[in-house]
Order: sequence, then structure tokens, then C-alpha cells
Amino acid sequence: MIMDTANNELQLTVFRNWGFLFFFAGATFHCIDFIGTEKTLEWGMGQFFLAAIILASLFWIRKAIRKKVWNYL
Repeated sequence: MIMDTANNELQLTVFRNWGFLFFFAGATFHCIDFIGTEKTLEWGMGQFFLAAIILASLFWIRKAIRKKVWNYL
């Protein structure tokens, strides 16, 4: 019974990953249709860069809070 639940959750995760992949692929082609290839690539790189900056900031803020960096300043 536990094996079936674990296998079912794994299948749902794989299915969800494929869903995200197809969604983003469709969104990319949709943007290419409306704003062209070059602008879509620039927009996508900008969004990726923004997401990377936000994730890195969150990572360093969490680390600073955990280490109590402000006590050293």
C-alpha cells in the first residue's frame, strides 16, 4: 500500500514536470509569434536573470539571518 502511494506521487511529480515543460514551451512560441524571435530571447534572458538575482538575494539574506551577520557589524 505504501509502495503504491509513493509510486503514484512520483508519477504525479513527473506528470507535473512535463506539464510545466510543455506550458513554458507553448509560452515561448506564443511570445515568438507576437514579439519576434530576438525580443523573445532577450525577454527570456532578462526574466532568467531577474529570477537568478532574486533567488541569490533570498539565499544570502537567509544565510545572513541564520548566521546573525549584523552582530559582527
